[in-house]
Amino acid sequence: MLTVQPSVVARRWGGCCGLLLMLLCLTASAAATGQADSPECPSEKLLVTISVLQAGQGDAILVRCPDMKTQTLIDAGESNERYPNAEDLFFNALLSRMGADRTLELAINTHPHQDHLFNFVAMTDAEKGKRSLRIERYIDNGADDPASQLEERIRTQILASGGIPEVAPPGASRITLCPGDGASAVVLTLFAPLPEWNARLGCPGNLNDCSLVSRLEVGTFSMLLLGDALEGWEAVALADAEGRDLLRPATILKPGHHGAASTGIALLNAAQPRAIVLTTGEPGKGTTALYAFPEVQAVDRMLAYLRDSAPSEITAQRVLQACEKRDQNCDWQQRPVPAQLLSTAIDGSVDIAVHPNVACIKNDRGSSVLVTHE
Repeated sequence: MLTVQPSVVARRWGGCCGLLLMLLCLTASAAATGQADSPECPSEKLLVTISVLQAGQGDAILVRCPDMKTQTLIDAGESNERYPNAEDLFFNALLSRMGADRTLELAINTHPHQDHLFNFVAMTDAEKGKRSLRIERYIDNGADDPASQLEERIRTQILASGGIPEVAPPGASRITLCPGDGASAVVLTLFAPLPEWNARLGCPGNLNDCSLVSRLEVGTFSMLLLGDALEGWEAVALADAEGRDLLRPATILKPGHHGAASTGIALLNAAQPRAIVLTTGEPGKGTTALYAFPEVQAVDRMLAYLRDSAPSEITAQRVLQACEKRDQNCDWQQRPVPAQLLSTAIDGSVDIAVHPNVACIKNDRGSSVLVTHE
């Protein structure tokens, strides 16, 4: 069951208010109140904090143990050349959360597209001053992108600084991120495509579908992080017992490929997320415009799923823009979205504080939503 404070927008998603009127309602409400009322995050025991960082157009997810000293980074965002100020956005978000601790106990690159690995270059370069960090252990999928040719440079720099670069083996690997007794241990299941999947997915050449994907779990909470996996990967995974186990119901979903050509109905029905966090840039900027992130069809599927799974609790609060492709161009469509569908394009960085029975999801704008995981 989802728990969320009532929105300042009185009408339910799917009510008689049409799209235009709904947008006017949202605009008027925002002007009058600044933002929707938000619930207070609980003060009970903290199990883990997951931050989906604002990195322009790209992925970057920081996982911090309760001691706020043991830290894991999954992907490292985009370059300034491909999205305006992407590097500053990423490092500002990352370093403000890391504080004085300059060590990542684990770093993972899901695949070698630039919007997922670029800032690992500066991070592992000792000459980059305050942007250089120590990475103790680094895992990637072993693939190389001929377009960027950054992978070997990153591996070499990590090795030179005393870190250990590794290639994820096929299938599931369990990594304990935060030790604990019983329900307080934080475990990441990292999953690389099985050898029998490779022909169907086109691995290693199809970098998106060869992504490392993961499932983070602590107690009854879980979060799926699907890298850049597309609908083709989803279909292959759901047809395999190991894939279905990975994609069993989860509290929160980070969709593959920034909500484009991904997040099919079958995946949503299998994962049954109570909240969804998209990693996208702003419409019309850099690679967000070039690659049409997110696609309106995928956003509509997410909205329909959330509306059908908890119809009494899904209230539109703000507007997300999504691309509808027309002759290779984007027609940006506006979609009113509830608090349970977040995007770094409109929410900035998204921090998820996980407590024993509830996860508090808070954005950079000061709004929050509580999601239970009993």
